[in-house]
Amino acid sequence: MKKIRSLIYRDLVISKKHYISSLLSATAVSVFGWLILMSMEFGNLADLSEEIGSEAFEGTKKTIYCIFNYLLAFIWSTFISDNGTAFSDVKSKWQIYGYTLPVTEKEIALTKLILKVSGIIISFTASIANGLLLTVITGIKFDYRLSVKIYLLIMLYFILSDFFTTAYLAWARTEKEANLVIIPQILIPILLTLICFLYIKNSEKLFPYFAATTNKNAPDIASLRELGKLLLERFGAFILPCIIVFTAAGYFVNAHLLKRRYK
Repeated sequence: MKKIRSLIYRDLVISKKHYISSLLSATAVSVFGWLILMSMEFGNLADLSEEIGSEAFEGTKKTIYCIFNYLLAFIWSTFISDNGTAFSDVKSKWQIYGYTLPVTEKEIALTKLILKVSGIIISFTASIANGLLLTVITGIKFDYRLSVKIYLLIMLYFILSDFFTTAYLAWARTEKEANLVIIPQILIPILLTLICFLYIKNSEKLFPYFAATTNKNAPDIASLRELGKLLLERFGAFILPCIIVFTAAGYFVNAHLLKRRYK
């Protein structure tokens, strides 16, 4: 366990800028969102209710609530993503130095797994805490079922991105190869978007909502929300199993690829 603790400490020292910047970003956006919503409750912005009408005001408040609820979940999920250590190892040729260390590829992969699971716990806990605090500020009911699914979906995206990014950097041996990590980082969101689009396009139930959402003359935001809810209903049950599978698979894939440093 001493070796694992040492590897974790090394990783945290190298990636401290990543974690500090993520924490500062989350804190800044959180405070900004809280101040806006508090102002809408009992500050200067509360006067807008009389100007635009109570119904429009409540709709605007719910929209802002959702933005800061899920935007914060997205920012907190950066704790799951690649923290720059893998790229730094390739750039500094740490793998060569690793020949002299009594550390196995399984121990290195386990270190990455521990950090990833810690990132998942931090992300999920912070997202829930932010959602509950926004509810206290606004009085808007916190929809556990919907919010948790969206939190997990956002986390799954970062886990998938980290899975392929970390695996690629474990395979890379030169800085030139490591620089090409930008390719999977760009391709992953494009492929996920394309898969989602093709599924919706071929679904008789979902496509009308998508068509209404993308209407150039009058895009229907309500249809977008309904489309999102239907997608979550169909695939929500698979999100958590996918998180578990890709998190566990990341350990075995990394351990396998890291064996190359001994060859």
